[in-house]
Amino acid sequence: MGDKRWLFLLPLLLLLMGCSSEAKPAQTTHQENDGKFNGVTLDLSRHHYHVSTLVKFVDLVAANHGNFIQLHLTDDKDFAIESQTVGQTIQNATKKNGIWRNKKTHQAFYSKGQIQYLLNDAKKHRVTLIPEVDTPAHVTGLVNTMKLTVKVN
Repeated sequence: MGDKRWLFLLPLLLLLMGCSSEAKPAQTTHQENDGKFNGVTLDLSRHHYHVSTLVKFVDLVAANHGNFIQLHLTDDKDFAIESQTVGQTIQNATKKNGIWRNKKTHQAFYSKGQIQYLLNDAKKHRVTLIPEVDTPAHVTGLVNTMKLTVKVN
């Protein structure tokens, strides 16, 4: 069978996908979305938004009868989420103005606690967060982070 090292992402994906399974309430205004999907994609791997800004995006999507926010978390340059396997954890990072940075790569990333906070806020507003971890194409950031932070036995 093939290489299964990517499976370490599965718990994070399940955490992010567990946002809101409740049905949205019936819409009674002229801004109904008629069952269509309505949301935004945010490229968090190329532009790090402060968590308070992401909360504002959730508010805007909900206020405009949106359903989802897709979070693009990986790219050739960055791996924007905390991961023990990758060696990118808050224990190996510095925090300034609410932003965690990997001590070795200096890349900003979102901690598990920040992701959980966003999930709770999105659930409250009945907005689904969709994690996007591109593989195999956009894993250079992940591989480079691992090379710098993970000790090989």
